[in-house]
Amino acid sequence: DVVIELMGGLNPAEGWLRRALGSGKSVVTANKQLIAYRGSSLLALAAKNKVQLVYGAAVAGGVPVIPGVLQGLGGDQTVRVSGIVNGTCNYILSRMEAGADYATVLADDRGDTSLTAGIAPRLGNGFAVLSGQWDRGPGFWTTPLAQRVPASARSRYDSWALGLRAVAPIASDIELQARIAAFNDAQTLRFAGALTGMSGQDASVRVVGRGRWQFDALVYGQLRDFNNLTLSSATFAPTNNQRATPSGGVGGKIELRPPVGPAHVLRLGADVRELTGHEDEDL
Repeated sequence: DVVIELMGGLNPAEGWLRRALGSGKSVVTANKQLIAYRGSSLLALAAKNKVQLVYGAAVAGGVPVIPGVLQGLGGDQTVRVSGIVNGTCNYILSRMEAGADYATVLADDRGDTSLTAGIAPRLGNGFAVLSGQWDRGPGFWTTPLAQRVPASARSRYDSWALGLRAVAPIASDIELQARIAAFNDAQTLRFAGALTGMSGQDASVRVVGRGRWQFDALVYGQLRDFNNLTLSSATFAPTNNQRATPSGGVGGKIELRPPVGPAHVLRLGADVRELTGHEDEDL
């Protein structure tokens, strides 16, 4: 009933989506290029065949902008949309402000390093997905050229993330799912020595039953930590040092969906969680 397209590019994605819409199937796409070049005609084709073309993942980085406009402002006439440019645009504008031309900046190598890897082996009748990503770079200037001082610094960043997810059947209609993940992100904000960072770890185990009596049982744990060193914009000395703000949570839920007929859905369940946290700060 629904076609989901994540290929990217115009061909062959455009032809496939046109055939899907023309045959009465709704489409969900994250294809930025396709929406930018063919969005109007594809929307017209979807309306003609009384189906939907949904593309929120291809606009605003997945931020729910489109549903907010369509639903929250459905009775209004939109005259103008304003926003804030992203980091890449800030970098380009900062370089052009310093005297570089647009073509040079667009093709410039900022010295960024990015590494992404993943494997997805089969586990009998199940599977596992292991993925990792590392990004670092000198960043761009967040302070306008005319306002920079010797203490000003680029927004240098260094981050990594790892994740492992495994799914395996334990019966013909029961599935076991497990997930662990960890990440770390460190950045420099405006002045040299003004550091901020966040790290976290997640783990969960879930059992899903898809038989006549459907059920869903989940237990999970989560750890987070945040640090931030703020410098005075006048003296450039530390004014606040949040050395650590560790927090954690554990919880679980269970849901049972007994068979009550095709016209009704009955869900019975419980959800429990416990959170803890504190802050280590020097003022």
